[in-house]
Amino acid sequence: MGLLDGWAHRQKKKEIKDFVEKLKISPKEDSANILVMTYLTSAHPLIPSKTHAAKLIADGSADPEFIEYITLRILHYNPANQTPLIELRQAARESGNVLLAVAIKIHDFTNMATAHEGYDELVKEMWSTLFEAAQIVESTFHEYRRTSPDRERLDANIRTAEQARPDLPLERFLKDPRTLTPHFLLVDSPITKHIQKVNAFGERFDPPAK
Repeated sequence: MGLLDGWAHRQKKKEIKDFVEKLKISPKEDSANILVMTYLTSAHPLIPSKTHAAKLIADGSADPEFIEYITLRILHYNPANQTPLIELRQAARESGNVLLAVAIKIHDFTNMATAHEGYDELVKEMWSTLFEAAQIVESTFHEYRRTSPDRERLDANIRTAEQARPDLPLERFLKDPRTLTPHFLLVDSPITKHIQKVNAFGERFDPPAK
């Protein structure tokens, strides 16, 4: 690791620590709303550009089932998601939607633990702090939905999230927000196994540069 890389990681870790400290002193309703938005954005597709798979998707020559199989989503936290997440985080900031920007930031922080050493404990603490609001996530969400100025868009986002991850429908998440725990923090996660298969499959088309 070079001097610049070391500095960048120290800054990133400080950013995560500061974020966790803010979570700890913020109202639990804030964490509950953040968890809901984190759920709604977790199935967003992330396809690294300049890969053979991306080209197949772009020119429309790939079978839809094949596309679904190889598409990595935010919830598939792994090193390949790092660059697309950075780009998505910038877009979320520019959108002006604060809650969306915070949710993507959480995904970015989480993904760092799969790409670099020294982030595991920080990420565990962040999720543990968020889950302290687990008991009020359901009631907070229903109040947010009732008063939402754009109910139609919210419901569309819910449908998209549920279609992309049928293993975790909204109601199941609301009843037990800990079902959102990142796959690499779980033992024998089916998501981890899926990522391993997709990565192995992808290397057949896009072998790592030697």
